[in-house]
Amino acid sequence: MVEVESRTRREDGVTLVAAVVRNGTDVRRRVRLENALDGPTLPPRRHGVPADGWDGDAVTVTLEPGEREGVGFASHTAPESPAIRVVEDVRVTPEGVGNGVDSDPTPDDAAALVRRLGDPAPPRDAVPAANAPSAERDRDGPEPDVPPPVAEWFATVESRVRTVEACAGAETLAEATAVVDDAGGLGAVERAVEEAADDAATLRAVERRAAALADRAEGSAEATDLAPLRTLS
Repeated sequence: MVEVESRTRREDGVTLVAAVVRNGTDVRRRVRLENALDGPTLPPRRHGVPADGWDGDAVTVTLEPGEREGVGFASHTAPESPAIRVVEDVRVTPEGVGNGVDSDPTPDDAAALVRRLGDPAPPRDAVPAANAPSAERDRDGPEPDVPPPVAEWFATVESRVRTVEACAGAETLAEATAVVDDAGGLGAVERAVEEAADDAATLRAVERRAAALADRAEGSAEATDLAPLRTLS
């Protein structure tokens, strides 16, 4: 059987429920937890939809032996005890005996993680071909160094993008797990995904402003004749 510990907190008229479910057995188990409060459930959301595992007022998690997982939700109703209850706790065997669940990792497991994180890939037509000619590179030669603060910001954004790209490219559960571990946990990956969208918007805004300013700088430099100024001085 599994063990569930929960606590509630009332904040701004909303009851926040946080629980930890632990599989203390030596077999894999599938557990379904349900909101026990007398009110509608407000589940956590990812990209505008209920987080992976949530269905109505309940969430389903699968735990390896000894594994624990945190779940949480909110409700407008007053806190009660217990705030969450176990409505299903079944053993998951390799053959799926009695529950029709296969415990062997499949590509679908990794796909579920990717669906939870979202697809960070930009539209194909927004990515220039690797061998596309660049008039700016041909004209200006090697790209000049950017100021250190800008370079540091680029490096931070690139690190987040690499994390999200690695998750999107994971094709097996083992690969997805390795990516999450390298990032420092699922929370770090989720933050990277959420921030990547903001990064993209900021980068495009910087690109537009930089291009406009570059055109002004280049045009004004070419149009300015210093000879009269030297004569007057």
